[in-house]
Formats: sequence, C-alpha cells, structure tokens
Amino acid sequence: MNETLYLNELTKLTKLTKAFNDGELNADLLIQQVDDLIKACDQPSEEFFIQLQKFVQNSGLSTSVIESLLNKIALLESDCKTHLVDNINESKAELSSHDSSNKDPSEKYRKSLDSDSPGMTGNSMLLNKLLSWHKAGQEKKLEPNVVIRDTYRLVSKIGEGGMGEVWKALDLIQDAGESHDRFVAIKFLNQEFQGKEFALKALVREFARYKKLIHPNLVRAYELNRDENLLFIVMEFLPGMSLDKFIRSHPDGVSIKQARPIIKGMCDALEYSHQEGVIHLDFKPSNVFYNPETGEVKVIDFGIARLAKKQDRELTRFDPGILGAKTEAYATLEMMLDADPQPNDDVYGLSCVIYEILTGKHPYKHLNVVSAESKALKPELIQGLNKSQFRALERGLAFQRKNRTKTAGKLFHELFPKLIETDWRPPRKGLVAALILLIVAAMPILSSKVDDWQLQRITDGIKVLNADSINKFQNLDSELQLRIVNDEAVGGSLVEYYISVATPEKTALDSIQKYTTDIQERLLHKRNNRRLLVTHSANLIDQAIHENKYDLAKKIADRFSTQYSDSKMLASQITLVENARNKQLAVLNDKFDQCLNDARHTLIDLSECLNESAKQLNIIDPNINVLNNPKLSSRFDKETQVALAINDLPKAEKLLAIWNDMLPSDSPRRLALIQRLEHQQEVEAFTSRILAANNIALEGLIRNLLDSEPSIRKEVLAEQRNHNKLKNWYLKTAQDLINADQYEAGADLFSQAKKVFSEEKTMPAWIKSLEQDVALNRKERLQFLSERYNTVLKQDKLDAQALIDIRQQVQAIDSGNTILSYPRVRETYSDKIATAINSGRFDLSKRYLQDWRMLRPEDADSDLFKALSTKHTDTLNTVQKRKAVIEALQAKLENEPFSQVLHTINSLNADFSDLEQKYILGSIKSSFLQSFSRQIATHIQRNEYAAAFQLANDALIHYPDEQVIIVEKNKIKEARTKQINGFLSQYQALLEADTLQGNELFNQLDSIYMIDQDYIFDHPELFKALGNRLKASISIDHSLTDLKNVFVQWERFLEQTKHIEEQDVLLESTKNYIALQSLFKAKILKSEGSFEQATTYLSFGLSLSPSDRITASLNEELN
Repeated sequence: MNETLYLNELTKLTKLTKAFNDGELNADLLIQQVDDLIKACDQPSEEFFIQLQKFVQNSGLSTSVIESLLNKIALLESDCKTHLVDNINESKAELSSHDSSNKDPSEKYRKSLDSDSPGMTGNSMLLNKLLSWHKAGQEKKLEPNVVIRDTYRLVSKIGEGGMGEVWKALDLIQDAGESHDRFVAIKFLNQEFQGKEFALKALVREFARYKKLIHPNLVRAYELNRDENLLFIVMEFLPGMSLDKFIRSHPDGVSIKQARPIIKGMCDALEYSHQEGVIHLDFKPSNVFYNPETGEVKVIDFGIARLAKKQDRELTRFDPGILGAKTEAYATLEMMLDADPQPNDDVYGLSCVIYEILTGKHPYKHLNVVSAESKALKPELIQGLNKSQFRALERGLAFQRKNRTKTAGKLFHELFPKLIETDWRPPRKGLVAALILLIVAAMPILSSKVDDWQLQRITDGIKVLNADSINKFQNLDSELQLRIVNDEAVGGSLVEYYISVATPEKTALDSIQKYTTDIQERLLHKRNNRRLLVTHSANLIDQAIHENKYDLAKKIADRFSTQYSDSKMLASQITLVENARNKQLAVLNDKFDQCLNDARHTLIDLSECLNESAKQLNIIDPNINVLNNPKLSSRFDKETQVALAINDLPKAEKLLAIWNDMLPSDSPRRLALIQRLEHQQEVEAFTSRILAANNIALEGLIRNLLDSEPSIRKEVLAEQRNHNKLKNWYLKTAQDLINADQYEAGADLFSQAKKVFSEEKTMPAWIKSLEQDVALNRKERLQFLSERYNTVLKQDKLDAQALIDIRQQVQAIDSGNTILSYPRVRETYSDKIATAINSGRFDLSKRYLQDWRMLRPEDADSDLFKALSTKHTDTLNTVQKRKAVIEALQAKLENEPFSQVLHTINSLNADFSDLEQKYILGSIKSSFLQSFSRQIATHIQRNEYAAAFQLANDALIHYPDEQVIIVEKNKIKEARTKQINGFLSQYQALLEADTLQGNELFNQLDSIYMIDQDYIFDHPELFKALGNRLKASISIDHSLTDLKNVFVQWERFLEQTKHIEEQDVLLESTKNYIALQSLFKAKILKSEGSFEQATTYLSFGLSLSPSDRITASLNEELN
C-alpha cells in the first residue's frame, strides 16, 4: 500500500475516533467501521501504529488497561509482514477462547504434525550436511576468539547442561552493520549426536518445526549447522538470568502478585507452542530466562521436543532420556514411560516451576513422580494463595494425567480467574480489530442500553465459564439472575462451572442451592443439567471412596438422592457406598490376615503391612482394632522366644519394641520376655566387655560381676572363654603381687577369686595351689627381713633409712609384726650418741638424735633423749661458740652478701652479752668497713640509692660516728642527685621534641622512680608539663598513635606506682581535653569531606575513655 493511501486510511481512523468520542457512533458500528478500514490495509506503516497508540492513550481507560493494550500494539508493529485475517467474527471468537477446557488441546497439535511433510527436502539436505563430517578431519576446540563458520566469534561460555555447552558469541555480520543485536547464543551439542543419523534426523525435524514458532515469550532459533566437528544451534542472546538462579536468590519465594508476569509469560509460551503442535518435554527453571529489569520472560531449549504421534517418532524420535536432557523431578509418569506426549505433560513441569517461584522449594522435594506418588507426598499450602488458586495449582501437579489440568492457558486462568487473557497469535488482520473491541469493551458504556449490554457481557462470560462473570452474576438481584438463566445454555454453563470447582466437601449442589427456588428449578431440573449433576455426584462419591472417606461418600449420596429421589442411579449409589465400604473392609481384613499368616517373613518384616492395614481399617471404622487379635500376640511370643533361644538379641529386642508399639497395654507374657531379654543382654554385655578388656579394665569388670545377680555371674562364667580369661588374670596378678612382696594383697586377691567362682560346684584347684604358694613365700620373706634388721643395728655406723625400708617391707607382709615398733632402737641409739659427744663428733651425735626422733617420735619426750640433747648442745656451745661466730663472720664478709653479714651481727644479742658482742665486732671491724665500702660502691654503680642509704644507716647502728661510714653516706647523696638531674634533662628534651615518644618519656620517669620514689610525687610539675605538651599536640597534625601511646604509658606508670589522687585527676582532665579536641577536629574534617580521617579522630577520642558526656558526643558524631 502506498503512502498516499495510508494517509487516507489514517484520516478515516481519526474521524472514526472523533465520532466515537462525540457519541455519534455506538460500539458495534465503530467496530464494523474500523474492521472495514483495516481490511483495506495491506501492510500497515509505522504512522498507522502511532495513530492506533494515540487512540488507546486518549480513550479514557484505566492506566493498567492502556499499558496492556499498548504492549499488544507493540507486538503487532514488530511483525508488520504478517497478513491479517478476514473478519471480525473470528476476532471475537479468539477473544472468548480464554478458557480452553471444553476443547481437546492436543487436536491442533496432532494436525500440525500431520502437515509437517512440506519442506522435508530442505531438511534432508541439512541432515546430509550434518552427517558429512568425519573424525579424520580437523577438530575445533571451544575457547574464546574461535570463529565458527566465519560468522560467529566465541566470547565466553555461559552455561552447560546435559545437551552440551552454551556460548555467547559475536555475530560478525551484525557487528559490521553496527546492529544493536550483535550477540547470539550458540548451543554446541555433545558427542552423543555424532554419527547417529536417527538422532540428527529427529533434531532436524524438531528444529524446522521450532524455528516456525514466533512468540514474544519464546527464544528465537536462527540456525542449525555444523563446523567441522562442532554441531550447533544459533539462538537469540538473552540478557538477564535463568529462572533457577532467580529462585535460588529468593529462597522463601515471591508473592503471587510479583510472580504473575513470570507465570503469564511461561503459560503464554507453552499455550502457543502447544497450539502449534510442539511440546517442550523438559520444562524446568533452567529452561526459562527472566530479565528482572524489563520483566521479559522467554522459554528456551525446545530442542528436545518430541513428535506427538508414536508412528511419527519410531527411530527418528528425539528421546531426551537418551541424551541426558530429561529432568525427572519435572517429568510426568507418561514421559518416564515414553508414552505419547500431551500438552499436560508440560503443565506438570510448569506447575512445579510455579510452585518453586512462590515457595523457593520443589513441591515434591525434587523426587521423581514415581517416588513422590509412592510416598503419598502432597504439596504444602502456600501462604498468599486462596483456596481456589491452591486447588488450581494442585490440579496442575496431579500425578495422574487424567486428573491434571489439560492446558497451560487453563492453568493460568484458574490461578488468575478475574483476568480475561487472550492467547497470543502472530499478528493478523482481525486482531487489530479485536484490540479495538477490547478498548471499547473496557471503556465507560456510552449507549443508552447500559444494563442490557452489561448483562450480555455477563451472559457471554458465563457461557465460557469465566469466573469473574459468574461472580458478577451471583451479585445480581434474583430477577436479573432469573432473566439470565432462562437461557438454557447459560444455566448449563453455570452447572458446568460449579461442577468444575466442586470438591467432595462442597459439591455443585451446595453452590446451586444458594439461589432462589425459581433459579434452582431451572438449574437442577433441566434434563442435561440433571444428567451432569447426577454424574457429578457419582464422580464425587467415587473420589471419596477412593480416599476411603465412606462417611462423606454416603453424605453426598444421601444429599443428591434427596434432591433426585426418583433417580435409580442415585439410589444405587447409597448401596454402592455401603458395598464399597464393606468390600474395602473385607480387602483390608484379608490383607491383615495374609500378613499375619505369612510364615515366610518375620513380624519385623510384616509390621509395616500389619500397621498399615490396621490403620486403614480404623480410618473406615474406628471401632475396628485388628491388632487385638490373640494370634498376633501369640506369634510375637513365639518369634521372640526363638530369637532369645538362639541368642539373636537385636532381633528379640526389635520384636518386643514392635509388639509394644502395636499393643501398648501391659502383657504379663511380654514383660517376662523383656526380663529374659534384659538378663541375656546383661550376660552378653559382660562377655563382650570381659573378652575385650585389658588387665586394668578387667579388675573393674570383676567388681561389677561380683555386684551382679548370682544367676548372671554363673552364666557369664559358664562361658569357657570368660572363665579362662579370668583365671589367667588371677594367676598373673598373684605372681606379680608375690614378686612385689605384697602377700596380704595376694591373700585378698584369692579371697575375691573364691567369691567370683563360688557358684561353681567345686572350687578350682588352681586357686588352692596358689593360696599355698603365697603363704610359704610370706613366711620365708619375714624370716629374711628379721635377720637383716638385727644386722643393721649391730653396724658401727647406724643407717636409719635401711631400718625404715625393712619396716615398710615387713608391714606389707605382716601388719602385726614386732619389727614395726623398732625394737632395741632406744638402747642402740643412746649408746651411739653418748660416744659421739664424748669424742667431739657433734655432727654425728646430732644426726643420730635426728634419726632416733624420726624412727621413734614417742622417745623424744623421754628423760634419756632430753638429757642427751642438752649435753650435745651445751658441750658444743662451750667449746666453739666464740670462735665459730668470729670465723663465720669473717667468712661471710669475704664470700656472702653484706645483707646476710648484717643479719648475722643483728642476731648476736640472742646468744651473746653486750661485752661479747663488742669483742666480736672489734675483731671484724677492718674487714667489715672494707666490705661496706665495696657494697656502697656497687649500689651506687647500679643506681640502688635506697639500698645504699639503708645499708649505711644499718652500719652506723653497729659503728656509731664512724667517719668512713659518714663519708660513704655523703657520696651516696651526691651520686643520686647527679643521676636524677640527668634523667630530668632527658625528660625535658623529649617533651620539647617534635614527636612525642611515650615509651622514652616514661623510661626517664621510671628511672627517676627507681632511684627515688618520693622525688616523683614531690614534683607534680613533671606531669603538669606533660599534660600541657599533650594538649598542645592535638592542635596540630600530630600522630594519634603517638598520643595514644603516651596515654597508655601514663596509665601504666600510675597503675604500677603508688600514685595520689591529684595525678589521676590530672590524667583524666588531660584525656577529656584531648577527646574534646578530637571531636572538634572531626567536625572540621567532616565539613571538608574527609570522612575517613574524621572517623579516625572520633575513634581516637573514644579510645581515651573520656567523660560520659564527651563519649556520648563522640558516638553521636561517629554514627
């Protein structure tokens, strides 16, 4: 169509728009006029679509409706090469086809397959091309910058799955033309395809079919080809993410409102592809691409779709299971059995994906349909979905094909029943007119027949089972309702709708009986409606019976029989329910009896069968409890006894546990078996522990065995292995005790052995034999020790430790032996002590006195011991007292610290008179003063001035007015003053330095403190000067680390010294001042934009622990 003709048509469109807005045209006339106008258009121009958009924008519709319609117009504009259809009636029919539940969704699918033959010549050529590569040729590797067929340069790998790798590639042709769509996605199929003609043939057929699919929610496929060893498909490149990544990023799911556009895109894509004859057969989250920024949804990987008719597949079918493409968690039972595919196979995978979007979890925990059904798994309720929406999703997730929603479109409209959606088609002539129809239908009603038009819309909606229209119908008054249902087709549709949404708990009859009697009459008693409702009741009864809900089934039968009392079918349903109930009871009873009488398996194996049968019976009739069958208890009794007899204790324990679970009430017989089991378990436990124990552990086990019941001990020892191990332990332990001379312990050991083996008829001979050996060895050992004791006492030099050792050995053998009281020690030691004193061997006499006291402490209070002690002391003092002291002091002055010399001199007054002390001091004066001077010099050299002063003062006590001591004391004063002045100079220099060094500053103060503790605290100006220097430092860019170190050293110094409160106050005031200055500094830095540096100052201020008020200000500024 030329441009002039377009202008004419656009002018007419403008006039039609104005006439409609002015009220000169009603809706029908406007639609007819616009339809005629569009029929005259061959290929609409861009300006045509602009005018159509303006028409929508100026229509006065709601924002959401305008947005939806503009999106559809944009789709039309993107494919203006497509021819339009012929008449407005087809458009209206398409608009009303939003619920496809009354049609066979696979009919068009099968027809599309039958029409596939044209073009197969081209496909054959492609197949030959794909098969032409031989392995002897050069192989290409997949890596960045590799060019495929001189057209696509690989950029990066973006995915990998069972079918092969997916790469992002640059289209060199599009790039040369500066196109916006420069990138493509290329799927390189794996080696499973190489050389397999049947697989390639299926792939070519499917690709040819899929390439014809054009839909905004399907990824476009451009090319299937080969480059040397690489077999690949070129597709549209999609920005965004795969839906599985989106789901992982929302582990708790998203709301139904947020998910709606994603669900809409997926449903539209599948509905369209199904109508075009293609089934996906591997629908899962990773095969859906979603762009959160644009909201765009596209389904990918239709490459594994299979033919619908089995005879069309045969060897050329494309089986996803063979090539690793089928995902069992999203596959139906029919897909796993390789049955003929149907659209609702995709509906199952689609429903799983929708459930994951809403919850973040797979409805059946990623189990395949066989496992999920065998475990009777059910999807958990989804928060945010109403009952109707959740039931709709459950129908999509049905395991059985017959119970599953047939099409993706129906699933969407059941999830969102208030929104009428149209199936997308490639733009056609009548669809533009249909858009105008939607616009007019949504605009405010302008004609005079407002009520009739609204009623007609509700009527039309009911006929296609639209839930929104039925809700509006329910809100009408009864007269208008009656007017509508007078149309028999409307009444039939209402009944069909209520049947479609009914459950056994809320039947269609319940919904219909809410209306007036007149309306009920028209809905219930029309012949076709009655047939539908009677069939409906039968279906509900079957469903209830299938779920073993016989009471509910009877209730449904009674209700419908009351309504249709003349129905023989319903009358038979009541009998059917009772018969089904009785039949099921008989089946379950029979199943229980079969399990109970199954002699090939144990009750452990049969417990699940017995419990499940009993459970199902109890559901049907709570008064039935088949577990009370005496035969069951009897069989438990027998099987448990057998297990105990063969010592299969785990089996016996499990049987008793299952028996208790099934029949919790007390059973004397079961209690007896439990006691027997516990008895055998204790015996078994002792045996296991004895055989596994080492010698140390075995000693404890024997004690436990003695504490056990005699019957248990008897059975444990009846086991020969236990008997032998205990015997060997006793023999070895006894020999060890004999070797260690522990005869009493040996006697106790065999006393214990007699108790352990007391249950035996005769005492083992080895016990008696070892008992005799112990007694003999004991007697011989005591004789030897007695002789040894006498020998030690007769020696010239007494050995007290030898006597002690002998006594200890005797005590271990015979606790009542006389040697334990050290006989003849008193007489022997008193003689030896007197002899030593008389011969002047005072060390020896002293040691003998000590040994005697140690051996016999009770003799220390005897007159003999005291007399000898006094004699020893007096004699020694008389002979050596003075000489020993002088020699000792001379030796100490030469060899020992001067402090010990003074200590010895100070102790002279305890033993000597004043005159004797002067004599001793006079004798050592020369040596004393020399040693004193050396010690003072050492103290001064070490800066130990306090010690030096103390030493000088101590010396003047013993030698008053001695000039040598006075001169040394003055030297101490001069040296101390000089040293302190040196440290003060260093301290002042460090205070005046550019950089404060906390460690060095307080090293000077530490040194002064070590020299003169009082000096530091008598001169507080030292700390005041430090505080002033710190306050001055914060005003310049000084290292905060250095300042912090000064405070740390200051706090450390005050903590380690005996400081006064005034110094604490000075430190705290200085810290508060510095912290406050840091706050001011930070504020200035913030105003200059130096936030990081400001934070450093604030953190520094807080680290000083200032006052609460300053801390609060710092925290406020920091946050």
